[in-house]
Formats: sequence, C-alpha cells, structure tokens
Amino acid sequence: MLIGLLARRDSPNRKRFTKHNSHEGKALRFGFDLSPLFERLHEIAAIAAEVLKEHEQIDYLRTKIRAAANASLTKNPKDEIALNTEVYTGRGHTILLEREKTKRRTMKLRRLQHAKSAA
Repeated sequence: MLIGLLARRDSPNRKRFTKHNSHEGKALRFGFDLSPLFERLHEIAAIAAEVLKEHEQIDYLRTKIRAAANASLTKNPKDEIALNTEVYTGRGHTILLEREKTKRRTMKLRRLQHAKSAA
C-alpha cells in the first residue's frame, strides 16, 4: 500500500465485503482494491522483462568467463587466476574434485598397464 499498488477501502464496520445494486449494475467493494496494480501492469511487465534480460546477460557473461577459465586451466592446470575465477563463479570445488577423481583413475590405469607389460 505504501508504493500505491493496493488501495484499501474501509467499510463503516471495517470488514471486507461487497454490496451489489442489481438495478444499476454497480457494486460497492470494501477491502483491498487491486485496480492500481492493474493500472500499472504494463510498467511492471516492462520492469520484469528488463530484469530477465539482465539475468540472461549475466548468465551469458558467467558462461563466457567459465569457458575462458576452463581453456586456461586446460593449458596450465595450476593457473591461479583461472582457479580463482572458477571459485568465484562457484565451480572451483567441483573442478578440484573432478581433477582428483581423474588423477586417481589415471594412476589406476597406469598401474594396470604396468602390471600387464611386466607380466
């Protein structure tokens, strides 16, 4: 109500109800009036569309940063700037866990290959 999206229409007894006049086709409505909200519907929809556009832009840029960081980490796995970028975008811990799993799998495969070649 403070920003003008709702209006309150108080009845004499402070209750919410509607009183219809069937002869004139009118009604007295007491309680919350949503007409100010509907009057500004186009403005609110435009603001919502702008926010969605901004979120899409943020997601696009975040993906672009992740791709650049991933390419940098592929070239140099110890690149601190790229690692910090991944931590900032929320994927650093996941990437480190994936690397540890890959390292364990690689070591296991190398041991098996060594055992086969030694036999």
